[in-house]
Amino acid sequence: YLPEERGLYKKMQVYRVLRFLAELKGVGAKEADRRIHQWMERFDLTTASKDWGLAKLEELSRGMQQKVQFIGTLIHDPDLVILDEPFSGLDPINAQALKDTVVELKKRGKTVIFSTHLMDNAERLCDSVCIIARGEKVLDGTVSGVKAEHGGNTVALSVGAGGTEVLAKLLADHAMIEKVDDSNRFFEIRLRPGADPQALLRTIVAAGVPVQRFELVQPSLHQIFLEKVGATGVEPGMSGHG
Repeated sequence: YLPEERGLYKKMQVYRVLRFLAELKGVGAKEADRRIHQWMERFDLTTASKDWGLAKLEELSRGMQQKVQFIGTLIHDPDLVILDEPFSGLDPINAQALKDTVVELKKRGKTVIFSTHLMDNAERLCDSVCIIARGEKVLDGTVSGVKAEHGGNTVALSVGAGGTEVLAKLLADHAMIEKVDDSNRFFEIRLRPGADPQALLRTIVAAGVPVQRFELVQPSLHQIFLEKVGATGVEPGMSGHG
């Protein structure tokens, strides 16, 4: 189990902390050292120029400390891994290293459960998701099943430079639009039941908007999350796991 709040012994040397955690989990000294060095090399904590295993935890960056605690979580090769916001506060490189490890664990047949507020992580890494708002489950199922259930009338639209202002005004006033998720020049548009996507495209083109992409897609988990949490009348404080 990897908690969101980190609980390492900051005055201790990295190797000593990991050996201690391995011993608590029943791993013998020789095997523990082998696994520790393997993980340290994988996460670039041991390099030709620096061995961070000899440093105290307090000398490491937050991202490095996160990787050390992640190693401590996996040191005994568990079949069930529970991660609470494992990517919180990490830079893209360190976050990707942990994501790659989660994918590898999944391929090896391990069960990985993690909580996150970032729906793109859940969509890319999980087989199944459960959305919880204020302690109540509002949705659960396989990622593909959830998206298929909420799909069929969502358009992914991207436009060229200069088209966003005209498009935003057009979408705000258009009768066939149910909801719009605007991310700069990319729009995820939820159409009203029975609306004709081609009619919307013709209207957009007629307005002179430079369309780069117009495609019927399944909604993202991010969009589904906003709809489900909004429907319950609660604030978006939730956990999803898969």
